[in-house]
Amino acid sequence: MKLVKVDKYYDSRQVCVDATVAEAEKTFATNIFQSADDKIYANICDPAVPANPPIVAVGGLNNYPTPGRGYPPPLGSGPPCR
Repeated sequence: MKLVKVDKYYDSRQVCVDATVAEAEKTFATNIFQSADDKIYANICDPAVPANPPIVAVGGLNNYPTPGRGYPPPLGSGPPCR
């Protein structure tokens, strides 16, 4: 995983990284589905993150829009990986 940038927004920070699918799956303890034509990808369960520092959301694990919801959805809004 490669740190790309850290931006300060209001009281919080946004950290951007560049990672392979395998690196993202390992880091966030999730599984990422990729369509046969590689046009669609998405995590199939909530990513796991450490409790400290507090992380509110993880974005960029999918490339499809979610109508009617903010992006990214808050952690805990999807099923956990088992």
